[in-house]
Amino acid sequence: MTCYMSHLGGLFELLGLEDVTVTRKRVDGAIREAFGLGAEAHCPEVWAAVKPLSAQALADRLRGPLGMPDPGA
Repeated sequence: MTCYMSHLGGLFELLGLEDVTVTRKRVDGAIREAFGLGAEAHCPEVWAAVKPLSAQALADRLRGPLGMPDPGA
């Protein structure tokens, strides 16, 4: 699993997802999609894109790629 996932525990709670391997892979794919990074992007590159965002901002950005409704809509 990618190196940055251990820093995103609160993200799973905000999204209402269980923090398990299958979900981590799904969230990793959504992060890469949301930030325009492909599967070939290395962990530090992905982390650099994610790190500046709060957990809430990241959760909001991932709802679309994860196929989740916007709770504010």
